[in-house]
Amino acid sequence: MILSHQAMIPVTQKANPGAAQRRLWTRIGIPYLTGLVGMAAGWWLKPAVPESPAGVVGRTAPFLHADQAHAAKETSPGTLSRAGASLEEEIPRMVREAEKLSPSAFGERLAELLAKPPFGNILVERGIMSSLLNGERMEATYAIYKRRTGAGPTHDTRELREFLLVAAQKDGKQTMERLLTLHPDGFAEMGSVAYGWALSNPPEAVDWLNSLPEESESRKKSLRGLMSGLTANNGDLGGKVMASLAQEDRPAAAAGFANSMIQNHGIEQFDRWLDTADPELATLAIEQSSFRAGQQEPAQYVAWLARHAGIVPPDQLSAAFRNWIHRDPSAAAAWLRAQPGSDWAAKMREEQQQTPR
Repeated sequence: MILSHQAMIPVTQKANPGAAQRRLWTRIGIPYLTGLVGMAAGWWLKPAVPESPAGVVGRTAPFLHADQAHAAKETSPGTLSRAGASLEEEIPRMVREAEKLSPSAFGERLAELLAKPPFGNILVERGIMSSLLNGERMEATYAIYKRRTGAGPTHDTRELREFLLVAAQKDGKQTMERLLTLHPDGFAEMGSVAYGWALSNPPEAVDWLNSLPEESESRKKSLRGLMSGLTANNGDLGGKVMASLAQEDRPAAAAGFANSMIQNHGIEQFDRWLDTADPELATLAIEQSSFRAGQQEPAQYVAWLARHAGIVPPDQLSAAFRNWIHRDPSAAAAWLRAQPGSDWAAKMREEQQQTPR
């Protein structure tokens, strides 16, 4: 059990999903969609695009570089747009044409676009089709793209992930259910669907996960993404859910929780949660946080790990310190000399002596 519906409601009501979505859209980087909204007549696409991109319009500039603009004029025969027309003129027409497509034709076209370099009109058209996604269209796109590439349900297809997330933010239930009709035992990208669903409708996503058998593969594949979405939406909620998980669920959830907490709410809030978590859970979370926490400068990362030396796995601290020694041996040595004579500091000195200069 993730968390009871009754326990979740008071917390999720405090969440600000619009702000969380704006952070998410900024970070996952769908430049063709943000650029599209910036270039198009905003009123035209507004009903079809999630609210969040409007908050980042203008942050991606210029939309088309010179080589992309040139490529946009050399339209391939299959594209929806006409050569020589301006984007402002073409986008409303392209939207109308895409809206007329049947789900299978929509899937064929988007699968074709995903196989091409994202420049010029291809980039614009991807953005339009992303804005028009729903569960039925996503199901068709997924099936057709997998068939064209020869990828099975266990193959994690990076090209589909951001489109799955967009579809799930609009209607996570429909998107998940339709994709599970294709692959009842689950599929590799379930985490992306669970992420978008939990971001936009946390109680519904949690209820769905709680309905799955404990040993379900779908549950295991979705748990990390669900924790990422819950935590992006509301850091306090993410921490509460993480602490409530059964022991067997914690390893699958820890990376999604820890990295989403750092990315969306800052390492300071993660620190505060670590201070209140039980030591075993805190060790697991800090171990799984390296993707985001490790993006700090080596000096900051080592100092941060050292502050939590009592719960940090020794190998994690050693690896971070070795990296710092290789990057800046003088600074690493100076920092180490200033540390108290603890066991971990002694081990770091040993690491320093063993590292080739």
